[in-house]
Amino acid sequence: PISAIPHKSRELCMILDLAFALTINGVKLQSVNNTIDKSLAPDHSMYELGNIIPRIIWTLATAQHNWPFLMSKVDLKDGYWRLCVNATNAWNFAYVLPKLDDSEETMLVIPDALQMGWSESPAFFCAVTETVRDVAEDNFVAKKKQRRHEMENIMMDLDVDVKRFLPTLTNNTKGIFQHLLEVYIDDFIGLIQAADEDTVQRFSRCILHAIYDAFPPPAVTGSDMGPAVSRKKLEKEGKWETRKEILGWLIDGIHQTIELPPNKCETLCSEITSAIDYARNSPQKYIPLKQFKKIHGRLQFASMAMAVGKPLL
Repeated sequence: PISAIPHKSRELCMILDLAFALTINGVKLQSVNNTIDKSLAPDHSMYELGNIIPRIIWTLATAQHNWPFLMSKVDLKDGYWRLCVNATNAWNFAYVLPKLDDSEETMLVIPDALQMGWSESPAFFCAVTETVRDVAEDNFVAKKKQRRHEMENIMMDLDVDVKRFLPTLTNNTKGIFQHLLEVYIDDFIGLIQAADEDTVQRFSRCILHAIYDAFPPPAVTGSDMGPAVSRKKLEKEGKWETRKEILGWLIDGIHQTIELPPNKCETLCSEITSAIDYARNSPQKYIPLKQFKKIHGRLQFASMAMAVGKPLL
């Protein structure tokens, strides 16, 4: 079956439920997710996801403190559906097209793209985006000349404060500038200390061209999906700034600090207070395991900002 769930940028998002176990003639079959050979999935492509924020913290902490960091986040649109599967494997993702009326003819859909409902989709998708990150990083470090990209002007729409910093840095260039490029599934996260706009522009081009090489635009593919990098998302999150929310953290490139957004702090404090009150008023003096796991997960996330957070937990 196919499911429709609420989506942040449109009314609904369709997800194929590949954990569903079909019953035919009274016999319950195993789901697609239960019958796959997990050893064939490139799980190593996801090993670094939990290390991205610690690496950002390390980069901020060990860099020169008299130069600010600029940050950008480039988000891919409908990334999974841009990865093709071959004609044989596509039948694993078959589903019946929902009908508006029972009298309509039954239509079978055989998707030729990776599905979000498949348990191994993240591993295959991350194998691609990690490769894109490596290509962009290699081209930037090698100082390869990059041709102009049609979306670079969005990223280079620098704030007045940023433009004020760069000339100052150019006249006082000493030491080593730092940069970092990470990818969290479909989010490409860039941090850079730069002495001029040309360096920031070249970093932008390396990121955009590497993405377009792996996920070609409609002019190349003939697809109706539009480009992999959404112009609307890039205008909202992609331009280089000295303060930006990245993976749930507010990162300040001038003071080189990180902090939880106020709403996350309020939610966490409220949940802890609620748990303490519940335990005090409970005859057993404990909270439900599900509630504890939820709070523990939030505290684990918050502990990354504290030097002793991990051993404390």
